[in-house]
Amino acid sequence: MSGLIGSHHGDYRFFCPVAVAILSLLFLPVVCPDVNHPTSNPYEIRPSPDGLLPYLILPTPPGMVIEKDVRIAMPDGVKLACNVYRPDKPGKFPVILSVTPYGKDLTPPVYKPDGTPLPGAYIPYMSRTYAYGADMGHMSISRLASWEAPDPAFWVAKNYVVLIVDQRGGFKSEGRTPTAAEGADDLYTIVEWAAAREWSTGNIGMLGVSALAMNQYDVASRDPAPPHLKAIIPWEGASNMYRDLFFWGGIPETNFSRSLGPFKADLAKMPPDQAAKAWAIAMDPVANQRTMQAAPRLERITVPTLLCASWSDKGLHTQGAFQAWRRIASRDRWLYTHGGRKWERFYSEDATNYQKKFFDYFLKGLQNGWEDTPRVRLEIRETRDEYTVRPEKEFPLARTQYRKLYLNAVDRSMTLAGA
Repeated sequence: MSGLIGSHHGDYRFFCPVAVAILSLLFLPVVCPDVNHPTSNPYEIRPSPDGLLPYLILPTPPGMVIEKDVRIAMPDGVKLACNVYRPDKPGKFPVILSVTPYGKDLTPPVYKPDGTPLPGAYIPYMSRTYAYGADMGHMSISRLASWEAPDPAFWVAKNYVVLIVDQRGGFKSEGRTPTAAEGADDLYTIVEWAAAREWSTGNIGMLGVSALAMNQYDVASRDPAPPHLKAIIPWEGASNMYRDLFFWGGIPETNFSRSLGPFKADLAKMPPDQAAKAWAIAMDPVANQRTMQAAPRLERITVPTLLCASWSDKGLHTQGAFQAWRRIASRDRWLYTHGGRKWERFYSEDATNYQKKFFDYFLKGLQNGWEDTPRVRLEIRETRDEYTVRPEKEFPLARTQYRKLYLNAVDRSMTLAGA
């Protein structure tokens, strides 16, 4: 797999999360039923088949300056495209940064009465709606919120500047798709550029989900890290694509990850013998170990970190996020766990309150009691929708009692005693 898809620069870790999150969406069918959908409805989206509405479009608040397609020059001359959202008033403000492979300008679709989307809609939002229905949950976001990025409507009203940047080689940015190391170098430049703007206090934080979390590991573990990067919130981000997606415990994952990009389509065009050889190479856990070379050195991360790890994204981000929590070196680190729906939780009131209090403390210097926040928010689930939250000092819990269980092939059970 690693030898067949990804960038041609030898770094496959960066491509994989992009492909996982975007290509799997783009290939889903878009259903456009005939509906009489009044745009006065606060849920400005077609209902999913069960009648539920996945997201509420919030109005864009007044008092915001929006600057689109601001160009940020990299040291090699390549220019990246950035949207700047900032308070429309004098002063300097801390900055929240996201660098995205999904398109900074592609936002949630709002529909006309005939059921067709207005221009600028991000098609995967629609695809997700029909693929997941109620399982997507319910989000309250503005039309400024690009995929898996912080919502400027929320943060600018709280006196933050939000920067959403198209990654190198993507959408309106110049260049070619970067390796993880190249992406970290770009992020270094972006952070320091943001710190020098007239509207910036020089305190820069990063926030985002999935690929927008993973590149935070890359830049925060860079040597040296950007001096003005003061805090990060990687929300559900894998940290080693070899172990977290392609080869779980050395065992090849043969379905989801192998459906990415042109891989299977290319196999179908090959003669049978050639296709069989290509598949065998992709399934070889030894031949593909070079994928691990792109994994960030998490032990280098010392910046204050609020990390989210969920029980509900086990096919991609769960293992890597918990590994990141255990391995990063920051003394100022907190863990937010949950077992709910990824995007619903990211934009939820509980999560944004956590995010804001963390950033208020580390980016604004507010004495808001964040330092007394328990280091672990542990969510204990009874069912998918029923759970309790327990504050803890560490995770895994020091008081955990581990037991060995043995597989019993006779009755297909697990027992405490070996046969």
